[in-house]
Amino acid sequence: MDLKYIENLLSKLVQYSIKIESTKVVSGGCINHCYLLKTNLGDYFIKYNLSDAFPNMLAKETLGLSLISDTKAVNTAQIIQLGQDEKYDYLILEYVKQNQKAKNYWEDFGISLANLHKNKNDQFGLHFDNYIGSLNQVNNFTDDWETFFIEHRIKPQIKLAFEKKFFDESMIQKFEGLFKNIRAGIFPNESPALLHGDLWNGNVLTGKDGKVILVDPAVYFGNREMELAFSKMFGKFDPLFYRSYQEAYPLVVDYQSREALCQLYPYMVHLNLFGTSYLSSVLDILNVYS
Repeated sequence: MDLKYIENLLSKLVQYSIKIESTKVVSGGCINHCYLLKTNLGDYFIKYNLSDAFPNMLAKETLGLSLISDTKAVNTAQIIQLGQDEKYDYLILEYVKQNQKAKNYWEDFGISLANLHKNKNDQFGLHFDNYIGSLNQVNNFTDDWETFFIEHRIKPQIKLAFEKKFFDESMIQKFEGLFKNIRAGIFPNESPALLHGDLWNGNVLTGKDGKVILVDPAVYFGNREMELAFSKMFGKFDPLFYRSYQEAYPLVVDYQSREALCQLYPYMVHLNLFGTSYLSSVLDILNVYS
């Protein structure tokens, strides 16, 4: 994007003259173009992409951040501006550098996530679809978790993996066995909880106050065991986080028996995004639960 355009945009937003002093490519996922904008009035983070590359991705991200922020349970990166010019969709956020963690960082985070999950809904899903990574995430409202998990989480990933030739017919049969077992009642009967949906170390930042700031959500109302299982996949959080979560909002006693099953969806997403290095993890889970 044209830096002069961004400079003028920021000036209108804050009602002061802003000058971009430097830009720096920063990590923000492998999908969008992401930059740190150092200005005379502070630092901003911008991500942008061609408008037709991933339609409404940044708008859905903004809605997700707002849903979480509105609960007052846990902080998210402050939204400065969502917009579109002739070619690009863009999202400007506060820039959050990794600050020093507060003394009770992990305990506070566990309690905050528990409070987020106490926000309930009558059905599983969400009033809009969104993305997980660059893949579409379907959130059609569904009365029971088993149907939602099978129809709107696992089956779309099976279809995509089959099209990419990661799966053959024998794999499809394994999934039929898995679905039979899920429908028989593996999961507990809990009300749909508001989930961040993509909770791993890369989406957890530390604000100036030393507390957690969440970014890049893939929100929906789902089974909260999914969130805790996801958090353990790519470098799990400090044990104090899990302990404080349990004290604030205890999980069903046998939740650990379903932990790998809850990781099936994100492993299939990673398979379809990044290739066969994740296939063995999917197979391992299938062999246990089918």
